[in-house]
Amino acid sequence: MAYDHQNIEQKWQKYWNENKVFKTINGGEKPKKYILDMFPYPSGAGLHVGHPKGYTATDIVSRYYHARGHNVLHTMGFDAFGLPAENYAIKTGTHPAITTHANIGVFTEQLQSLGFSYDWDRVVDTTDPEYYRWTQWIFLELFKRGLAYEQDLPINYCPSCKTGLANEEVTALNTCDRCGTRVERRPIRQWVLKITEYADRLLSDLDGLDWPEGIKEMQRNWIGRSEGCEFLMMKSDDTTKYISVYTTRVDTVYGITYTVMAPDHPQVQDFITETQRVACEEYIERAKGQSDLDRTNEGKEKTGVFTGSYVVNPFNGESVPLWIADYVLGSYGTGAVMAVPAHDERDFEFANKYNLPIRLSIRSSIFRGIIVSSTLDNSEVFKELLIENKISYEITTSKISNREHIRIEFTSDKLEILINLIQKNIKEKNWVEILGEENMLIFKDSIEKNFLADQKKWFNKLSEWEPFLQDQVDFWHLLSKNDFLSPLLRYTSDGFLINSFEFSGLTSAEARRVFSEKAESEGFGHKKVNYKLRDWLFSRQRYWGEPIPLIHIAHDDFDTLPRITDMSEVTDPSIAYIFDKKGTEKRCKNCTCEEGCTKLIIGGKTFSRVYDGITGKLVIDPRLPITLPQVEKYEPAGDGQSPLATVPDWVNVELASNLRGKRETNTMPQWGGSCWYYLRYMDPHNSETLAGKEALDYWKNVDEYVGGAEHAVLHLLYARFWHKVLYDIGVVPTIEPFHKLINVGLILGPDGNKMSKSKGNVINPNDIVAEYGADTLRLYEMSMSAFTDAAPWNPDAIIGVRRFLDKAYSTIVESKNKAKDDMRAMKLLHKTVKKVGEDIVSYKFNTAISALQILLNEGIPNDPEFATDWSERFSIMLHPFAPHMAEELWNNLGKKDSIYNAEWTGYDEWMLVDDEVTIAIQINGKLRGTYTGLNGVMQDEVSTYAHETPDISKWLENKTLVKEIFIPNKMLSIVMKDA
Repeated sequence: MAYDHQNIEQKWQKYWNENKVFKTINGGEKPKKYILDMFPYPSGAGLHVGHPKGYTATDIVSRYYHARGHNVLHTMGFDAFGLPAENYAIKTGTHPAITTHANIGVFTEQLQSLGFSYDWDRVVDTTDPEYYRWTQWIFLELFKRGLAYEQDLPINYCPSCKTGLANEEVTALNTCDRCGTRVERRPIRQWVLKITEYADRLLSDLDGLDWPEGIKEMQRNWIGRSEGCEFLMMKSDDTTKYISVYTTRVDTVYGITYTVMAPDHPQVQDFITETQRVACEEYIERAKGQSDLDRTNEGKEKTGVFTGSYVVNPFNGESVPLWIADYVLGSYGTGAVMAVPAHDERDFEFANKYNLPIRLSIRSSIFRGIIVSSTLDNSEVFKELLIENKISYEITTSKISNREHIRIEFTSDKLEILINLIQKNIKEKNWVEILGEENMLIFKDSIEKNFLADQKKWFNKLSEWEPFLQDQVDFWHLLSKNDFLSPLLRYTSDGFLINSFEFSGLTSAEARRVFSEKAESEGFGHKKVNYKLRDWLFSRQRYWGEPIPLIHIAHDDFDTLPRITDMSEVTDPSIAYIFDKKGTEKRCKNCTCEEGCTKLIIGGKTFSRVYDGITGKLVIDPRLPITLPQVEKYEPAGDGQSPLATVPDWVNVELASNLRGKRETNTMPQWGGSCWYYLRYMDPHNSETLAGKEALDYWKNVDEYVGGAEHAVLHLLYARFWHKVLYDIGVVPTIEPFHKLINVGLILGPDGNKMSKSKGNVINPNDIVAEYGADTLRLYEMSMSAFTDAAPWNPDAIIGVRRFLDKAYSTIVESKNKAKDDMRAMKLLHKTVKKVGEDIVSYKFNTAISALQILLNEGIPNDPEFATDWSERFSIMLHPFAPHMAEELWNNLGKKDSIYNAEWTGYDEWMLVDDEVTIAIQINGKLRGTYTGLNGVMQDEVSTYAHETPDISKWLENKTLVKEIFIPNKMLSIVMKDA
């Protein structure tokens, strides 16, 4: 009787659904385990075979922990707001509410067909008003605490999606991560979340998380914490004007030869002189059209323009030119940087291009030099002298002159020796450049130290001796092209200070401390911590997103409202009043605020505190949820306005007979709803709060979270930020949302490429389920490779997995596939129980499945009692991987309850011990044979076997025994020496 996967899988899915087998109850005595998938956005294409890989893994782990006696929370939801859903709706010409609902239906049907043990009563949909009322509530909590604010500055803008993008949504190629369109910079009013307020905690709390180190490092780099010094540089001819610069390398300040400010620096106009105004204005205008990524691209040619002004280096009193350059961003740090071209690659490129001075202020602790072999009397003799004096060298060929070079690297203790060797062996009118702890030119009869301080003079002089120099610019340009010398020319590491007056000789670390203290004591600077992390651009100029529950009130309308100082002064409940309380002198009665505030009173009750906006006043609309209006046209206009701005009945709000306002028309991004969905799963039907305290205290946070590594600096960072805010206001009991993170490896197309419609390599799971069954698909995806590794789809391999299931069915149901040795089969059964359990919790599903296959191949015992025990244990182990078949096998064994409720099978330690062991026999470290015998065999017996077995003993002939090393049940190592 063949295994009929279609009828059997539908049968058990119906049973699970009707009996609510997977329903989870909050609380109880069992230990909790919260296993979570990253929920999908319901695209029109439905699931592809890449989705079930992660979902199957969490289902296996959830079923296992449930069998081990845990109360497991495992459910699913849909991240249905945002650009993907809206773009699909626009493409199909159907309202996003309709397409989203239909897509969720398709996804749900697909997920149920795969047999996942989700508690479907806990499913959330981020577009459900009863869900997003709490997304709006969280936003308001952020807003009330100053963590959400308005901003009107140039932002990342996708002209195809017609909306602003957060920095995290722009790829390294400066394209939109959704559609691939090149990102522009446009000035648009926006809402921003102050994630930088939590930068330190987001960074430090990573250490306590059980996450892949690569993901944690990506977040550390994105946050980009650095410690440095911020100091002022006054305009040389007007000390009322100044710029502030931040640096992590304050030890190099004596190497400053110019300074750079961003084209979008707020004080840029204060420093542009009239003679440079036209050039500067043109440059600033060109920079406006470039993205931050374009401007800071390392491969981009550096450009800039001189302001005409000079600023003073406060450490040495020197005036240096101030330039404008687009590689400095107004939004990062202070928007201005000091330039030390001798010790910074970017500054060096800029200085070279614009012929600006380069001054060394840090020296290395090593020396390097290049000696042209043809300049020596005898290069072979010279090489021998280098070896004799223990000075290492290598031979290369010059790319410029095609001559042999001798490259040398040495420390200061070899300097005098080397100078002596060079001067004795070099020809007249030749020289050697030495860079490092000191820079010098070594001639036959003299040494010129610190030659780079006046390098053009020496370059011109030596060009008379060496014709090829005449085609070069100067020593800086020449040496910077040399991959061996340039690291010491543009020395960017720590070292010792030079050309730094009384501070010369300090280490970089010492100088950073001394110079920071100097800046603080003299009042022109201070130590500072900086971050690469920018505040989170949160608003979108699109329709399909959560409305932001704020109302704008024009200044004129606000100013005409009557003022009162106590609620008893309210005379007409239909009129709006302002409850004015500014400063301790005018503090109103019956108010607990520590600072003065203004409140809007409507109908005799407080409606909202009044906040300052950038275009007027702002009040919170507490009547949550603020739902999206039904509209016929929802396509974005691309003018910086949301489609909601064209719905006057929704936008215009009559707050009272004498007060009107306008709703905020920007919407939240897709990330809003996904920042907290894991909390709603804990208590999804609570109408009083986002989740009840008892539920939150019980489930605490997610124990194991499975999803793609591509979310490292988007969802995972954003969710951590929101969670910490919720912790600070007493909503959640933990400081982190996800304790353990496991990344799922991609399933590639059969051609080895990432699946995509354009490549025509997408595999539909519906087809696999129809032909082979859901259990086959689950088992195949878990056996393809290590779980975290990518692997290509192999249609041939899936057939082998189906054969395994057929064999399991026939073995238990039809009593086929008998074992040759019952005790051997039972011992292997207990070993498999141990291995499968260990592998499941380690996400080593491929090796667990391999162990089950080996067990099945050994066969079922012949003894009826053994056979029953074997069948039950095998079914329990198979259950997390292939739940439909496991249920059928369990039922066939006469069990009345679902196998989902069966306890995980145990194993006996004594059954893990083999009766026979195979012992390796090594002679002088090489394997020469093996011995098979009873477990616990003694050394003497193995040694005798080795000496009496010809194929082994031949390696002992004509040798004397030194010693034998015996590792019981594993190895005998015989050490011999020549007789």
